Amino acid sequence: MLNGKQTVLEKTETIGDLLREKGLEHNKVVVEVNRNIIKQHQFEQFTIKNGDKVEVLRFVGGG
Repeated sequence: MLNGKQTVLEKTETIGDLLREKGLEHNKVVVEVNRNIIKQHQFEQFTIKNGDKVEVLRFVGGG
């Protein structure tokens, strides 16, 4: 599950892979896996497993 939608990820093993696949910058997002926030320094090592629920939130500026 990615942001509430059933998603098949091709060649995605880590959060870093996912962010690159989706064209997102590491320093502009917060990632939650199974309701746990993953720290940015863990993105390249944290493996996404089948059945994980992943939420990616982007920072948006404005006022």
